Amino acid sequence: MYFSTPFIQSIIIGVLSIVNQSFASPLNRATAHIAATSPANEPSVAIQSESQFCLFLPPRPGLEISSHEDDSIPFCSASGLAPNAKPFPSGFITVAHYLKSSTYEQVTGYMDITKYSLRPNDGGGQYDSHGGRKPIGAFCQGYPFFVSMIEPDLKRFCIRCCQNTLDCPTGRSEYGCLRIISGDYSKNKSS
Repeated sequence: MYFSTPFIQSIIIGVLSIVNQSFASPLNRATAHIAATSPANEPSVAIQSESQFCLFLPPRPGLEISSHEDDSIPFCSASGLAPNAKPFPSGFITVAHYLKSSTYEQVTGYMDITKYSLRPNDGGGQYDSHGGRKPIGAFCQGYPFFVSMIEPDLKRFCIRCCQNTLDCPTGRSEYGCLRIISGDYSKNKSS
């Protein structure tokens, strides 16, 4: 049986995540951090500010979010934030709010779904660092954990990159952005 290198890497990262959760020693956190932020050909996102961040989206316009959680690709607001990322379509992000704490960074906001032909009846989906990671092998630069949701029917998105799993709850995508990632969801642009 043949297993690809990315598949093996995603298994190792998943095991390290479980070990990190089970044994929260500094050594285990450091090991998981190194594995999850190692440069590779795996899809990655980054957060630096409300004007410099990335999200995962389906590989082509018009595709349903949840059906493409495994094969989505990074899109960024600025070039050079993530390897092989595409730029957001012009006008796609309409509002973005940035927040940084001592253990995570996040961006919450709204998007114009017509700019990437997302369906107005698409309930969305979740990208995260849980298990094999979605998309497969995905990570957030500088952090061992992340969770992100794209909700086309509400024109809303959220992403949080975290140092610990408590700040990045996964496996509850039906709860939506408002319950998974608390933050500023006002439709006013930050000043």
